[in-house]
Amino acid sequence: FKYIEDKDIFQRFYTKKFANRLVGSLSASDEAEQSMIAKMKQSCGYEYTSKMQRMFTDAALSREITERFREKCANSRKSLGCDFNMMVLGANSWPSLGSSLSLSLPYKLSTCVSEFTSYYGEIHQGRKLTWIYSHSKGEVVTYGFAKKYTFVAMTPQVAILLLFNDTTTMSVETMVEALNIKKEYLISQLHALIKGDVLKVEGGETNIDENTKLLLNLEFTNKKMKVDLTKFVARSEVKTEQTEVHRGVEEDRKNIIQAAIVRTMKTRKSMAHSLLIGEVINQLNSRFKPQVPMVKKCIDMLIEKEYIARAEGQKDTYEYLS
Repeated sequence: FKYIEDKDIFQRFYTKKFANRLVGSLSASDEAEQSMIAKMKQSCGYEYTSKMQRMFTDAALSREITERFREKCANSRKSLGCDFNMMVLGANSWPSLGSSLSLSLPYKLSTCVSEFTSYYGEIHQGRKLTWIYSHSKGEVVTYGFAKKYTFVAMTPQVAILLLFNDTTTMSVETMVEALNIKKEYLISQLHALIKGDVLKVEGGETNIDENTKLLLNLEFTNKKMKVDLTKFVARSEVKTEQTEVHRGVEEDRKNIIQAAIVRTMKTRKSMAHSLLIGEVINQLNSRFKPQVPMVKKCIDMLIEKEYIARAEGQKDTYEYLS
């Protein structure tokens, strides 16, 4: 970590992976996570790890909320019909996990969601819950194959699979209507289920459109009794995530550079162009290496915003405007 130049890029990617570990319960241990956060905090300061610490706190509080919700359901003798866990994550602390997905949930899941939404509204008035189904998953027990399998699947995949309780053949168009889901997103999930050998395309076609019919593969077999279908989700999402991270880092860097310029100019009042650039680069070297063209661009932006101005009669000198 000490030898990484662009610690802000590392922070973005680390936070994304950390979020996925917390949401998916994939951490080796809470102690290991806390230890890593403490080391980064020691090296880069409180601000660098403050969001990670809040994420960790959210995950712990979510476990408590889940327990209290279960107790309430037990006390009121309300059966949800399935084992249900949720995580309540503060939007300001967590990296984007994706937009809310339009999806008509199966009845049992929609009951759980509405019950918890009602419960949460009672204890936290004024807060709004946004459900991110693309990051939630569940287990489905099968009875239609030679053996009794348990599928671990993303919630949209669970919704698709449950449509085949009443039929073994269904068109993409019918699924879109039944699930109230975007066709493009549905097709990406269907590709994953086809790769997992659970569904087959009628006629063996490779292209899937709204008229394509999908068949439940009744001859499905697997050596494992618990089959993870989430690993077949398209890898194109990883590339999109990388592009988003780099775009976000660039915007953050502009703000950080501008803040460093204003801080420096507020202290010095007047400064030569080359000295200002050198001072800003020195200040920010511990987080990332600012490129000179970007620093120049940020100086121009601050001149436009009237934080600083070019000194009269001096070509390469700036003055702070109070």
